[in-house]
Amino acid sequence: LGSGSGDELPAVLVLGGSTFMGRETVQALLNLPARVCVVNRGRKYWGTDDPSEGRAARLLADRRDATTFASRLDLVTSKLGPD
Repeated sequence: LGSGSGDELPAVLVLGGSTFMGRETVQALLNLPARVCVVNRGRKYWGTDDPSEGRAARLLADRRDATTFASRLDLVTSKLGPD
């Protein structure tokens, strides 16, 4: 996320993003274009393997595990940068 030719694009962190409105939000952001990171629990039974087909970074984190959730968000936001 933080390196490569797309660093000048806006960076967006989407919580959820794999079903319902989130899926469409991610697609709209990718079409802008923007650097997108989706954070979700990775529930495969909803068919949420990777709705962006590899165009968005994906982070698996469960909000019910607050410590791990917070540390993973810290990591991804540091890679996204100050945008």
